[in-house]
Amino acid sequence: MGCFYNVRAIIKYNAGGNAKKPKEKETLYKESKADYDKAIERAPNIASFYYNRGITNDELDDYDAAIADYGKAITLEPNYAPCYYNRACAKLAIGDLKAAADDFVRAGQLYADSDDFASASGSFYNAYTHFESSDAYLGAAEANLHLENYVGAAGQLRRAKESDSSIAGDRRFKSMGQSLTIKLGVNITHLLDTPKQDNVPSANNYSQSAIEYKLKGAKMPAGDSDSLPSEIKKKK
Repeated sequence: MGCFYNVRAIIKYNAGGNAKKPKEKETLYKESKADYDKAIERAPNIASFYYNRGITNDELDDYDAAIADYGKAITLEPNYAPCYYNRACAKLAIGDLKAAADDFVRAGQLYADSDDFASASGSFYNAYTHFESSDAYLGAAEANLHLENYVGAAGQLRRAKESDSSIAGDRRFKSMGQSLTIKLGVNITHLLDTPKQDNVPSANNYSQSAIEYKLKGAKMPAGDSDSLPSEIKKKK
């Protein structure tokens, strides 16, 4: 029974996204949320139901409720990368930049673990854009290595060291520096050690798709792919 309400809620959510009038959008999102409430009441241990309701609360600008829903989904499914990403966006909306960056970094790590390096790059980009984080720079560099964006990865390694000089002794930092030296065909040690210059390759020049992920990201309703029409299947 919970799945029925979840599917109906997704349909109403999508209708809200397509609605032209603000009032109509709000009404459909509220109806969608009401169906998610019913789905959760009947099946309280399904992470995607909380994830879906969190997205709807985002659309209703109820960011505290969205954060709570994403948190519950993460409790039920700790490696749910889209939840971390969406929770980070909600935390940004309420001005909690450090907590948002931490969630973006965790989302990036999980996407990288599943070999989705474009999504990982977008997540790490959002982390260090909003809050200085050597972990985010390091993660972005590693993602871009896999994406064969070697110049961008070199810039991100440099920024990681600028953010935290002790990272120069990190095994991952050294390994990536060695890999980039091979891939670029030049020794990049001087690039990582010299003071910052304006002509150093940008750390976030990889692909527009990765940066656009900031805007689109994980915000897609999730559901049972066997029971949903193709246009509303779970994205991630």
